Amino acid sequence: MDWDLDNIFSEDDINFESSLLKDPHNLSVWLKYYRSVPESNIKLRVLILRRATQAFPRSYKLWNLYLSLRISISKKTISSYHSVNEEFERALVWLNKFPHVWMKYLDFLVASMPFSFSKSITFIRQAFNRALVQLPTTQHHLIWESYLRFADDIGGLTGVQVYKNYLKFSAPVDLQTSENGITISEVISKLVDFGGISVSLEVFNEVFEKYESDYYNMEISQLQFLTDYVEDLISKGEGSEDVGIIRDKDIDLLVQMGLQKFPDQISKLYLLQTKYYSSTNNFPKAKYLYDKGLKECFTVRDFVTIFDSFVEFEESVIEEMAGSGEEEASMETNLGLNVEISFLEHLLDSRPLLLSDLLIKQDPNNLDEWFKRISIYESQNDINSALTTYAKALTTINPFKAHSLSKNQSYTLPQLWIKYANVYASNEDYNTASIVLSKSIQSQFQSPDDLVTLYIEWSGLELKAGNDKKAVEIIDQGCTFVPDDDGESDIAYDDTSLTVHMRLHKSIKLWTYYIDLLESFVDTGKPEEISKVCDAYEKLILLKIVTPLNIINYANFLEEWNLVEKSFTIYELGLKMFRYPVSFEIWNIYLVKAIAHGVEIERIRDLFEQCLAECPPNLSKPIILLYSNFEEKNGLLLKSIKILKAGIEKLKKEEESQTKGHQTILSELYQVLIVKQIQLNDVESVRNTFEDIFNSSVHLLSANQLIDFGLKFIDFEASHQQYNRGKSLFKFICELKPPQDLQVVWDAWENFELSHGDENTFKDMLRYKRGLYSKYEQEIQSKSTPIGFVRAKSPTVIKEPTKVEAKPENPDEIDLEMD
Repeated sequence: MDWDLDNIFSEDDINFESSLLKDPHNLSVWLKYYRSVPESNIKLRVLILRRATQAFPRSYKLWNLYLSLRISISKKTISSYHSVNEEFERALVWLNKFPHVWMKYLDFLVASMPFSFSKSITFIRQAFNRALVQLPTTQHHLIWESYLRFADDIGGLTGVQVYKNYLKFSAPVDLQTSENGITISEVISKLVDFGGISVSLEVFNEVFEKYESDYYNMEISQLQFLTDYVEDLISKGEGSEDVGIIRDKDIDLLVQMGLQKFPDQISKLYLLQTKYYSSTNNFPKAKYLYDKGLKECFTVRDFVTIFDSFVEFEESVIEEMAGSGEEEASMETNLGLNVEISFLEHLLDSRPLLLSDLLIKQDPNNLDEWFKRISIYESQNDINSALTTYAKALTTINPFKAHSLSKNQSYTLPQLWIKYANVYASNEDYNTASIVLSKSIQSQFQSPDDLVTLYIEWSGLELKAGNDKKAVEIIDQGCTFVPDDDGESDIAYDDTSLTVHMRLHKSIKLWTYYIDLLESFVDTGKPEEISKVCDAYEKLILLKIVTPLNIINYANFLEEWNLVEKSFTIYELGLKMFRYPVSFEIWNIYLVKAIAHGVEIERIRDLFEQCLAECPPNLSKPIILLYSNFEEKNGLLLKSIKILKAGIEKLKKEEESQTKGHQTILSELYQVLIVKQIQLNDVESVRNTFEDIFNSSVHLLSANQLIDFGLKFIDFEASHQQYNRGKSLFKFICELKPPQDLQVVWDAWENFELSHGDENTFKDMLRYKRGLYSKYEQEIQSKSTPIGFVRAKSPTVIKEPTKVEAKPENPDEIDLEMD
């Protein structure tokens, strides 16, 4: 500083100067001297503080006053800038461990940067670095705050280098939350902003690898961290040659990292990748990635997201090409536009198939999706693709895991084989269809029923093709496939520990089809043809899988070819194998057949007695009636009646079986018995039967049944002029139900009195009727009125139904006293 000292000092300053000459190391004198100088005398104030710092070079207080004063009076010139810098450098010789001196210096450098010399940016960066070197690490955060602001203002290569250094010297805790400063996510974003793509990639990879260890304790998820970074690269990552530029392979690598880490976010990641290539106008690569994403996604949500985005992308490309502004588009442009339109149409048409690919990939054993995919090709008349799908499905599906979520009965693995063969059969290519079905039976299935279905379908195909002999051989092969002839009958059809092929010969469905097939070829009654059918039935019995229906069919077959006695033997065999109630139908048919073929009477009687000895009461009625009718047709009506009585007595003893059905059977047998007794004109026997119904079986029959028998008994007695007995019977049956439910009985009694009674008996009937109503009313009131409560003054009365009396045929009116 070239200042004129004569013009600076005043007479008042002489005393302070004299004091300082005597004691130049008295700090209080320097401070009093400084404070005594008016603020307007800037030069003297500067001179005093400069001399004071020379006397006390380690005094932070003096240097702080001095530097602050120099900054306040500095001008925006290069010389002024240098002058202040020199003073700061002089201060730092002694105070290089004071962070606030460095902070003041660095703030001045940054503030003076716009009007400093051209190399000031490098100088300032070096000053920040010197501060970090001189100060302990515990105080670095005081410097980094300004240093990062400086980097934000400068950007570019300097900004990248500053942030790179910040990451080297900062602790992880400083990069975890915004409360402690700038987060690691923000650092990476800054690097991208400054064009430091390669550096940002290095930092990102390091953080991504340590994400799960909580090394950085990130506030956002790892997926969000990845997507935010890729978004930054796409929107701002143009980069520079010095610190790297964004490359296609970098984006691809980042997306692949995400796909490996988050396979359930495939749509989000692929759309980020396509967004990048769309922004760089690399449309072929974007299309490729859309298509790849559709094929690799795992959920319907991802599929819909990618597909809709793909369609929007194609529409935007077409719109851009169509609206390019060219008045006369070139041939190449028109061709490209047509290609894009065709591609979009194809994309929309292929949506069902693409979605089918996804659903099959999700669950390759879901038969619903395979059948739906085939139906799509069939609707498009694409037979070749349908056949390819059949073949792929049958080689992909695990037979033991095949299932139909829709529970559609036609969506089964056997049906898949059958439909595959029918494609060829529908074009009369029976040979190929037969080859398909021959391969199907070599596969494994969850149940032998599946294999049976295929055998039957294959046989039916050969029948349709006219190969009758082969059709029989196919089923014969399935029925005789036995792993061990000695133990074939011990194999259980539902034993899942054995393969379906080992259990196939125990399928009643397959044997039934086989026998029906053999019977259809017995046209001429040749012994060898009949014998083959019989052998099949015998094998069925030997395998212990025969059913009552098989027994009946076997016997009918023998009867059809006049082997009646042998058919009876089969009935007998079936009765030994099956017990009631299963054997009931066999007995029913056997007895009818024996009677029809004129078997001797005693043998038939023995069969009836054997049948009834074991027959449950609820099944005995048709057997009893058949037996009774058989004796009646042979002229033995009394024996017929005896059989009915024996059957009734047996039913009466079955007290535990008194159900509604049991009562019906007993009622019907009584009715048949009465009819047969009336045929004999045995009045006493009929009367005894009616009396037995009322005296012994009140608890066996229902009230309605007893009333019905009572009315018939009354008609019977009236037909024999036993009117008093009839009246007594009316009184008896009127006690069986509430009087209001006996309208049929009252009407019948009234007609009885009009036909067979007189005025007095008619009155007696009316009095009895009123008495029953009154008694029933009292019983109802006594049940409905609790003890301790007062009965209502006007109780509800069950009124006797109003009856319009019929006019007698004679003109004289009968006057009935109703009192």
